[in-house]
Amino acid sequence: MRMRATLAGVLGVLGLSLVSLVSGGCGKAKPGDAPDSAPAPPIIDAAPDVGALDAAPEGGKGSQKPMTQEEALLAATKQVYLATEEAKEKKPDCDKIADDLDVAFGIAAPKMGPDDRGAFMAFAACAKKKERWRLLEEIAHAMIAGDPTLKTSAYLPRALIGLGQYDTAARMASGILKAWPKDGEIYTTAALASSRLEDWETTSKQADQALLIQRQKGVSDEVTAQAHVFKAEALLHQGKIDEANRELDAAKRVKVYEFATKMREKSDIVKNTGLLLDADVEDEVYLGLLHLYPKAPAPLGGLATFKLYEIGDKASQQVRIELTLSSICDPVGKAVTVNKGRREIQKLFPPTKADWKPESVKAPQPAQLGYKITSAVDGTVLYEETRKVTIEPKDRLPLYLRAHDTDYRPVRELAAAWITPSAKAVIGLLEAAKKRAPNGAFAGGQGPTFPQVQAIWDELRSRGVSFVRDSSVDSEGARSQKVRLPAEVIGAQSGNALEGSLVFATLLEAIGLDVILVNVPGNMFVGWMPTKADHGTPDALKSAVSSPVGTAFFLETTMIGEGPADAAILRGDAELVERVGAGDFSNGSAGALLLSKLRKAGILPQPSD
Repeated sequence: MRMRATLAGVLGVLGLSLVSLVSGGCGKAKPGDAPDSAPAPPIIDAAPDVGALDAAPEGGKGSQKPMTQEEALLAATKQVYLATEEAKEKKPDCDKIADDLDVAFGIAAPKMGPDDRGAFMAFAACAKKKERWRLLEEIAHAMIAGDPTLKTSAYLPRALIGLGQYDTAARMASGILKAWPKDGEIYTTAALASSRLEDWETTSKQADQALLIQRQKGVSDEVTAQAHVFKAEALLHQGKIDEANRELDAAKRVKVYEFATKMREKSDIVKNTGLLLDADVEDEVYLGLLHLYPKAPAPLGGLATFKLYEIGDKASQQVRIELTLSSICDPVGKAVTVNKGRREIQKLFPPTKADWKPESVKAPQPAQLGYKITSAVDGTVLYEETRKVTIEPKDRLPLYLRAHDTDYRPVRELAAAWITPSAKAVIGLLEAAKKRAPNGAFAGGQGPTFPQVQAIWDELRSRGVSFVRDSSVDSEGARSQKVRLPAEVIGAQSGNALEGSLVFATLLEAIGLDVILVNVPGNMFVGWMPTKADHGTPDALKSAVSSPVGTAFFLETTMIGEGPADAAILRGDAELVERVGAGDFSNGSAGALLLSKLRKAGILPQPSD
């Protein structure tokens, strides 16, 4: 297994070889793994605790030296080695493999050679089993790059479904079927994507094809059961209730699915009432996003989304939806008319109690979220459910939101709510920093940007502020992160790369620059678009580089304790260019977001002091 080309140089400096890290320190090196003159590789007995290496003390100045990009790469490579060793076991521990590869796979970007197929197949199987969809996507891309003919075709579209990219997954699955038309699992993956898109005719056809292939092979297994369930779901939405029940019974004879059991219960309700309900309810309520829930901007959506269909004999039904969230909200209700042949979508969020204060929640708290659908005519309860949810404090930033029970959509956009330019501490810091700016003022978008960024950088350095790399901010295993608001981070004078990026994004937005939020495997940094003044200033664009959002400047915030702003810009530019060249932005491992577009989309700052 080979890592990124830059890793060889890092390991050489440290007196290690790729063989020692990846092949277990024994056996012959594969061609290209290490130069012939490399010293005998030491056997690595254990990888370091990456979290201990790169995490800064919370709420105070960090005393340790920040982890460099090279050190993060080395630590990630060791984690990949540990996962590779576990994959060799007769019964690999999928929890361990998924945790070892969680952030490390994206940072180390291992290449799959001919001898690595077994390990990569184990990686992919474990990522799928543990529903680590981003990791599965990264592994699938690496497998395709290593051997395009290897039959692992269902992994990539399945990963995309898990990440909420249903259109892309459906198109990809359809294309793959042309190459492997006799693979039942690919058909069930395609059927799952079609069901997410509510294309019930296509779902039914793809499920039928999967069942045909399974019968031809004489196989009755999990793929068979899944195909019956997808067929039943399509038939139910098409109003063919008895046929749907027969498919569910057939699935049950192969394997018992909780989803299929719930669908059978729903089918009985539909048969009696003619009303079909698909409810998607979040299992966590984030108080840092409380100001966004009522308008439900993408990608947040509502706390509860109800899709109602009249598939019975009635031309329409009048129903009432009621939603309750214990302890913090008053109940909310809404009357809805559901017409035959049309889908009615309602997103609800109950109003918070007048005497309740979000600041009172200091740690995650359990709560009960309940909904009830009743007939507006006679009050008959048609659907009713109560779920356990978690109330997350204001300093908890979601990285993934659940959908359809098993999908986890990345929601990096929501970090914009933590960018709070009107906070008093932010305004106070800018008042001090502008004394360092040209003419003692910030010109924002009307002037050259570098002198303004330099002034902010120097003011933060003068206060002893430090930020450190913390690869855990990019963990898929944690669906959310504790992230303090910039005002608190400024007061504490330290934070991780995510908090540091939000501090700089806040300050740059406050002075009027067009900010870019960048996330790459294991790190986050910021950028900004050039102004007209930059374009008109000789040499001003020399440090600008091409990016997914256009030519821009980028800043590695964790270098604030090490040197001047121009060095941090060079480092940020270099990391951006490296990740673009590695294909991380095209394959989804990295992202670049314009803050101005997020504001227009309705992702506004949290209320500040």
